Amino acid sequence: MGGDTYKSTGPGSQFNAPKGNQQNITGDNPTVNNYYGGGTEPLREIKEQCLQSLYFQEMERSCEKIKPAVNDTCKWLIRHEKYETWAKNGGLLWVRGKPGSGKSTLLLHALEYTKNIASIDGKNPIILSFFFFNRGTEFQKTPLGFFRSLLYQLLDKTPPKAMDKLLTTFEDRCKKQGKPGERWHWYQKELRFLFESSLRDILESHSVWIFIDALDECDEEYRAEFIEELKDLFERLQPTSSDCHVFFTCRHNPVADPNSESGICAEHQNNSDILTYAQSRLSTRPRIPIVTREAIATTIAKRAKGIFLWARLIIDRALEREPDEFGLEMIEEIISNSQDLYGLYGELIKERKEKGEAELQDTLKLIQWICFARWPLTLDELRWAITINTNIKSPYQPLKEFKNSRYYTSNNEVMERRVKTYSCGLAEVVELDQTRVVQFIHQSVKDFLLHKGLSTLDHSRSSMGNAIGRAHYQLSRACIRYFAIVGVVQAPSDLTSIIAYLEFFGRIAALMSEFPFLRYATTSWKLHVQQSESHNVPQDDLLDYFNWPSEDLIETWAQLRMGRRGYGKHTLLQIVSEYGMISPLRAILQRADEKGVDITSVNSASQSALFFAVQGGDDTAVELLINTGKFDVEVENFTALSLLSWVILKLLPNMGETDADTTDGVKIIPLLFAFSRLYVVMVKFLCTLRWLISKPIPNRHKVDVNTMNARGMTPLMCAVLRGHVNMVKLLLNIRNINADIRGRRGESLLSYAAQGGHESIIKLLLDIRRTDADINARGRNDHTPLSLATKGGHEAVVKLLLNTGKVDADINARDRNGHTPLSLAARGGYEAVVKLLLDTGKVDDINALDNEGQTALHVAADWPRETVVKLLLDTGNVDINVRDNKGQTALHKAARQGAKAVVQLLLNDDRVDINIKDNNGQTAFGLAIKRGLNLDTWLGYFLILGKRPMASLPRRPRDRRGRLISMKRATIERPHSKVPHSIARQSEGGQSDSRRWISRCSLEETR
Repeated sequence: MGGDTYKSTGPGSQFNAPKGNQQNITGDNPTVNNYYGGGTEPLREIKEQCLQSLYFQEMERSCEKIKPAVNDTCKWLIRHEKYETWAKNGGLLWVRGKPGSGKSTLLLHALEYTKNIASIDGKNPIILSFFFFNRGTEFQKTPLGFFRSLLYQLLDKTPPKAMDKLLTTFEDRCKKQGKPGERWHWYQKELRFLFESSLRDILESHSVWIFIDALDECDEEYRAEFIEELKDLFERLQPTSSDCHVFFTCRHNPVADPNSESGICAEHQNNSDILTYAQSRLSTRPRIPIVTREAIATTIAKRAKGIFLWARLIIDRALEREPDEFGLEMIEEIISNSQDLYGLYGELIKERKEKGEAELQDTLKLIQWICFARWPLTLDELRWAITINTNIKSPYQPLKEFKNSRYYTSNNEVMERRVKTYSCGLAEVVELDQTRVVQFIHQSVKDFLLHKGLSTLDHSRSSMGNAIGRAHYQLSRACIRYFAIVGVVQAPSDLTSIIAYLEFFGRIAALMSEFPFLRYATTSWKLHVQQSESHNVPQDDLLDYFNWPSEDLIETWAQLRMGRRGYGKHTLLQIVSEYGMISPLRAILQRADEKGVDITSVNSASQSALFFAVQGGDDTAVELLINTGKFDVEVENFTALSLLSWVILKLLPNMGETDADTTDGVKIIPLLFAFSRLYVVMVKFLCTLRWLISKPIPNRHKVDVNTMNARGMTPLMCAVLRGHVNMVKLLLNIRNINADIRGRRGESLLSYAAQGGHESIIKLLLDIRRTDADINARGRNDHTPLSLATKGGHEAVVKLLLNTGKVDADINARDRNGHTPLSLAARGGYEAVVKLLLDTGKVDDINALDNEGQTALHVAADWPRETVVKLLLDTGNVDINVRDNKGQTALHKAARQGAKAVVQLLLNDDRVDINIKDNNGQTAFGLAIKRGLNLDTWLGYFLILGKRPMASLPRRPRDRRGRLISMKRATIERPHSKVPHSIARQSEGGQSDSRRWISRCSLEETR
C-alpha cells in the first residue's frame, strides 16, 4: 500500500500520518514499520467500506430459524468425551444426524455456551458462525455467502493489522475498478484465499471458534466440492495451531464425513432430551393424570428413534385432541401411520385430501409457492399470490373486485392461520427483519414434497418432473395475471427529459409499493416459464395470457421491469426468442401469417427477433427463425455486420471482455456484454455457427474470420484460449483461416492453449500441419508454452509438452523476470508439476536465481508452499542458505510470512544457518517477532529443534497502553502462553532453557 516515506535518524518522537514505511535508524538494527491511512481516508473508513462490501442482509438473521433448546436439554453435548477433547485440543468436530434430529439446536447450544464461558473466563476468543439455509436466498446457501459472512465477522472482531491482506486487496480493487457492488464484486475463490490467510495471521494471537450449521443445505451445485475444500482448508491449519476449533453439523453423508466414528451422532445421544421435551410439552395439560402423561412421553421418546421433529409433530397432533381422548391408545393411533417423518408428512396430506377438492387445491397452491418461489415470500406477497385465479377463461378483475374475493384477506392473523391450515402444519410464518416471511418448518418437508408429496397433491399419475413443471406453470401464469391488473404504464414521450423520467420511475416505485407482489411477478415469470417448459409442460397458451397479437401487456411488463427508453416497442416474439421459450415461439411462427404479424419487424435499434435469439444464445430459437425463410442473414442491422460476421467477430473475440471494438468504421459496444463472462454462451452458439457456415449464403467472402479485436485476438485465438475444442476444429476447417497468426506480443496458438491448460487442443495443434506449432515460441513477458503451463499448474499439459522431447532447452528458459518453469510451479504450490520437472533430470540448476536473486526454494517458502519446500529439500541439491537481493534466505521468507510448518521443515535441515542477517540486520527469528507474531510460540519452535537464535533480538514488547513489559514476565506469567506448554511436551529442560535465554537477552538489551 503505497505512500510517502518518512525517515528518522535521531532521538525524539516521530509521527507518521500518511500510509507508507517508517524507518527508525538508531543503531545496528534498523526497523521498518508499515502504517495505513490511505491519505485522506483513515484506516477506520477503509475498514467500514470493506465491511459494507462483504455485508448482506440475511447475515444478521442467520440463526433465527433455529428453535432454541428446551430447558435441561442439550447439556449432554458439553459433557461428551469427543466434545471435551475438541474443546481442549481444537480441530474438527462433526455432529451428524438424520433430518430433524436436532443438529442445529445442538450447534446453537454449543455456540451460546462457548460465548458464555469465554465471557466468564475473561478470555478473548474470536467466535464465528454460519448457518446454511437451502430455503433462503442465494447468499444463505452458497460458498460465496459463507466466505463473505465469515470474513465480515473476522474483520469486525479483529484489529485491522490482522486483516492486512483483505484490506489491501479491497483498497487496490477500489482504486483500480471503482465502487464495490457496482463496478466490481467479490468472488468465491479470492474470498477463500483471503479467509485462509487472514485466519492464519489471527491464530498467532487469538483462539478461533467456528460453528457451521447444515452443510448439507449448501446448494447442490457446489456442495461436494465445497465440503472437500472446507475439510482441506481446516486440516491445513491444524499443524500450525491448536487454537482453531471448527464445529460442523450435517446429515449423514459419506462425502461430508467419510469416517463416521470421528464425530457425534445426534440421534444416538438425544433420547433423554426427547423425553424431557415431551414431558415439558405435555405438562401444559394439567388435567391429564401425571401417570398418563409420563406414559405418553415415554412412548413418544422410545418411538422417535432420536428424531426431535417427529416427536414435536406427534405431540402437536396429540394436543389437538380433546382431554377425554388422551391416553396411550390415542398416541398409538396417531403413531400407527406415522412411523417416520415422511410417513407423518404423508398422513397429514392424506387427512387434508379427505376434506374435499377445494381444500386440496388451496393446499396445492400454497405448497407450490413455498416450494418453488425464487425467494421466501413475505406474508404480503403471498396473500396476493394465492388469491390470483390463473384460469385463462376467467376475466381479469379490477383491483377492487380482486380485494373483495373470498380468498383475499388483509388481516395478518387470518393469513397466518390459513398458512398453518393449508400447509397441514408443515409451514410457518417467521419474523425476519421486521417482515413476516413464510417458510417450511424444516428442510425435510421440502425434500418430502419433491420426492413424492407434490404428485400426491396434484392427483398426478405421471412423473414428478411433470408435477414440478405444472407447479412452475401455475406460478408463471399467476405472475402474468397479476401485473395485468396494473394496466399500461406509459413512458414519457420526451426521451431526453430527465425530469420526465424521474417522474416516470416515481410512478413505478409507487406501483411497487401499492402492489406488493409486483416486483416478484415482473422479475420471475420468465424463469417459471423456462422451468415449466424444461419439465415438458407445453407453453403454447402463453400467447393467450398475453392476449397476443396485442403487445400492450408485454409493453406493460417491459416498462415495469426495465423502464427502458430509446428502443421502441417490445414484442412477445422478441421476448420468447431471447429467453429460448421454444413452444410459444413455434406457436407465434405458426399463427403469424393468420394474425397479420410481421415476424421480421425490428425495433428502433434495428434489432429483430433473430437478433434477440442470437443474443439469448439458444441455437434452437435461432434455427427456428432462420428456417422460416423470412430473415436475410446478410441484412445489416446497427452492428453494420451480417449475422455470420457478428457471430464470429463479436461473440468469440469479445468473450471475457467489455471494451469497444471497431469494424467497418462503426464503433460499437458488443451486444453480448451481459453474457461476456459466461463461457457457456459460446458453447450454445456452436450449433448455430456450424449451421450458418454450412448454408449457401451469398457473398460469404465478406466474412473475414481473421479479423482482430481491440486486444489483437482473432476468433481462433479466443476459441483456443477458452478451450472449446469443437469450435477450434470448426474454425480450422475454414479454408482462409490463418492458423499461424501471432498475438500482438508474439503469442502462438500453442501459448494460448498452454495458458488455459487445454490438453486436447494442444494435441490437436501438435498433430495438424497447418499451425505454427513452435513449442518453444516466446510470447508476453518472454513466456514459453511450458512456462505458461507450469505457471497455471496444468499438470497434464506440462507432461504432454515434456513428452514431445522438444523442450530440452525450454525447461530452463527464463521469462522477463528471470523465472524458470520450476520457480513458477513452486510459486503456485503445484507439487505434481514440480515433481514432473525434477524427474526429467534436465533442470540445469535447481538454485537458479531470478531477477530478485530468489531461488525456487525462496519462492516456495515466501508464498508459503509447504509440500513444495519439502520436495525441494528432499532432492538434497538446494542451497538452503542462499541469500536474495535483500540478503534474505528461505528461512527469512517463511518466518516473515508466519508459516510455521515451512519454518519447521527448514529448521529440521542440518544445513540451515538461523543466524544469517539480511541487509537490514535482521535474522529470521527477528523478522518473525518484528512482524508481531507470538514470541513464545516462535521461540518454542526454535528451541525445540535445538536452534538458538543469538542475534537481532527485537526491542522489548509493550502492552496495550504502550508501556514496556519484561519479556521474562511476559513469557512466564501469561497463563495462555503456548511456549511453556509446547516446550514442556518436549522436555522440562527445554522450558527452563527458554526462560534463561529470554532473561539473558532482556538483561543484555537494558544494559
